[in-house]
Amino acid sequence: MPDALTQALATPGLIWLLFTIGLAGIVRGFSGFGTALIFVPVANIFLEPKTVVTVIALTGVASNAVVLPRAWGQASRGEVGLLVLAALV
Repeated sequence: MPDALTQALATPGLIWLLFTIGLAGIVRGFSGFGTALIFVPVANIFLEPKTVVTVIALTGVASNAVVLPRAWGQASRGEVGLLVLAALV
């Protein structure tokens, strides 16, 4: 694990990547979307495309996991279920 951390900290442009993902998170917090629109162009300068896709997917899953408990309590499960059935068709 220390080797992986050392390698991650040696990523070129790490400061720019952290700043950009932070800004993208703020935009997502206000608008509900737009993380990839902000992060991907900057990240592609410093990282391989497959790494960028992995990072943006993992941050999306993590951010959804944060809001899921509160959203689950407020959801109208009947309406959501109907939407899911329509989407499956």
